Order: sequence, then C-alpha cells, then structure tokens
Amino acid sequence: MSDVATVDALRVINFSAISGTYAQVGTALEYITRIICFTNNTDGDLIVSLSRGAPFEDNLIMPAGSFKLFDLTTNKGQVNTTWVFPPGTPFYVKQLTAPTSGNFYVECIHQR
Repeated sequence: MSDVATVDALRVINFSAISGTYAQVGTALEYITRIICFTNNTDGDLIVSLSRGAPFEDNLIMPAGSFKLFDLTTNKGQVNTTWVFPPGTPFYVKQLTAPTSGNFYVECIHQR
C-alpha cells in the first residue's frame, strides 16, 4: 500500500430509482476506505444502509439537501488499519419522503 490518496469513481443514484425499498448505490467498496462523503441532492429525506444484505439496517438519516462527511483519519498521526470502511461495504438508500428531483451521491477516497 502506498501513501497516495485515490478517489474512487463517483457512485450516484437518480431520484427516480429511489423508493421505499433499499436500492444499491453503485458498487461495494473495493479497497480499505477512510473518507466517505454522502450527499443527498434530492428534495426527499432518505435513509442509508451499509448492511451487507438483507435484512437491511437503517444506519444514517439524510435530510433533503444535506451531506455527511466521514473522515476516519482526521487528526491521526499513524493510520490505524482497523478504523476503516472495509472492502465489500455496500451503499443502499431508500426514501422516507418521496424525492421528485436530484441525485444521491457517494464519494470515497482510499489508499491504494
């Protein structure tokens, strides 16, 4: 593993593919990931799950027009390889209130 940060391909799902059941957003993580940003650019409130399959667990609330940034290496002098989002972590989203416009995005930065 090098000390170079690599930005993953953007994961995106359009509002029209979001319903009351979980839909996968892009592909699962391929690498150990330490920075993830979720952006809800829709006009609906959403729930995010990082469950690895059914039954899905509701993990995060994403109000309309909001974002959440998780940086697991903030202020760390030495990287702890156990404090990461592991490979195979998927991203799912469902609606609390039906969106009528916009997209939901997942941005990831990992070390390769």
